[in-house]
Amino acid sequence: MIGVMGARMAFSCRNCGKPQNRPGLKFCPDCGLPISGAVLPDSFLGTAAGGPPGRRRFGLLAALMVTAIAVAGGAGALTGLLRSPPGPARLSAQTAPARGPGVLPGTTPAGARASTPPPDATSPAPVSAAPASPAPVSTEPVSTGPASPGPASPRPSTGPSEADELQQLAAVVRQSSAARRITVNATGGVGNCTVGTGAGIAMMNQSIRTRQAALSEVSSLSGGAVPGGPALISDLVQAMNYSISADHHFITWMRHAGSAGTCPAPQNGDPAWDAGMRLSGLAMTRKSRFVTGWNPLATQFGLRTYTAYDV
Repeated sequence: MIGVMGARMAFSCRNCGKPQNRPGLKFCPDCGLPISGAVLPDSFLGTAAGGPPGRRRFGLLAALMVTAIAVAGGAGALTGLLRSPPGPARLSAQTAPARGPGVLPGTTPAGARASTPPPDATSPAPVSAAPASPAPVSTEPVSTGPASPGPASPRPSTGPSEADELQQLAAVVRQSSAARRITVNATGGVGNCTVGTGAGIAMMNQSIRTRQAALSEVSSLSGGAVPGGPALISDLVQAMNYSISADHHFITWMRHAGSAGTCPAPQNGDPAWDAGMRLSGLAMTRKSRFVTGWNPLATQFGLRTYTAYDV
């Protein structure tokens, strides 16, 4: 420190008491603490030239005090910074959350809530946050099983029923049975000479026409509604065809009998009679098969039963 007289002035560190004579020191080189309130020894206090000693000493002391106060203030501030460095800044609770990646400047991140939203006259009324009341739950048991089938609707009829077909087939059998009786009466009458040959031939032609009409009717039947119906119809048709062929041969026999003029008319040995009897036997075989299937159905539906000699 330079005194008023220009000489170096010594002073002591107030902390450790060591004398120091280097001007401008802010920290003591011995103790390391800031120099404040240095004490000047009286031997180093010089007197300024020209002026009263008392007034010069007062001015010197005032200057030293101002300098010491300034140095002490700066050193104290520096010591406070060195001893207590400033702590990290703490974010206020009101600080806006940091932007996440992909958030543009000037935009609010998703989920951020404004503390004081600006008033808006057109904002909709606040929605009530009260939970909606749940819909009433039915307590009736739910069926998880398969739905019970309803009553089956009757199938629409697409063809004749079993009873209908049996009725139509019964009418055909009646015609064939009528033709059979005509043939028996005609051949027997001509053979024992009770029926003339001309009348006998007319009767045989009537039997043929009856069987042909029966064949026309049976051709319209399929027999699908009758158990075993197609086989029944086939047997009856074959039997009537054999019988028609036999009737033609019996007519030829009657002509032979009329020419012979004998009574009774010869039968065995006549070619026409023999051919008629052979075809009649084939028809009888088919008739036997027919009545075997027909009679159980006829009994079930209340219809007439037959033997092979009746058809």
